[in-house]
Amino acid sequence: LVHGLLKELTCGSMYVHGHDVAGRSLLVVDVSKHSATAPWYDRKRLACAFVWLIEQAMYESDHAGQQYVVVCDLKGFGMRNFDQNFLSQVFTMSFKHYPHTMHACLLWNSPRIFSAAWAILRAMIPAAFVPLFHFVDNSTILDYVERGVVAASLSGMPPPERLQMYH
Repeated sequence: LVHGLLKELTCGSMYVHGHDVAGRSLLVVDVSKHSATAPWYDRKRLACAFVWLIEQAMYESDHAGQQYVVVCDLKGFGMRNFDQNFLSQVFTMSFKHYPHTMHACLLWNSPRIFSAAWAILRAMIPAAFVPLFHFVDNSTILDYVERGVVAASLSGMPPPERLQMYH
C-alpha cells in the first residue's frame, strides 16, 4: 500500500501546490489521469492518497481555518474517468471527517459530457455542501486563484520539490 501511495502521489494525478486569493491551499486533481478500468487502478490507494493530501493541504493552508480549495481539472474527462463508488467514498470522508475544511471545489474545464456525471454526483452530495461546488473556466477561475498560480500550480504535474518530498 505504501509503495502504491507513493506512486499515486508522484504521478501528477493529485497534488497540493499554491494558494487561492485568501491563502487557502490548492488540492489539484487531474481527473483525466484517473481511469476506473485501468489495471493499476486501486480505490484504496486513491482514498489513502486523498486523505494524505487533505492533511497536507490543511497543514500548508495560510487561512486561519486551515481550509483548502479542491481544483478538479476536467480537461479530457470521459466516462472512463467517472468512478461513482470512489467519489462517494471521498465525499463521505471529506464531509464527515473533515467538516468545514474544504472551502470550495472548482470544476474547471468541464466538457459537455461531464453534465451527465454531475447529475449523479450532485445527488450524492449533502444539500448543505452543494454550494461549495463551482463550475469555472479559464476566466472565472481567476476569481479564486491568481493568474500566476494558475500557470504554476495547475500545469498537470506536481512541482519538482513535491516529487522529491515523497521519495
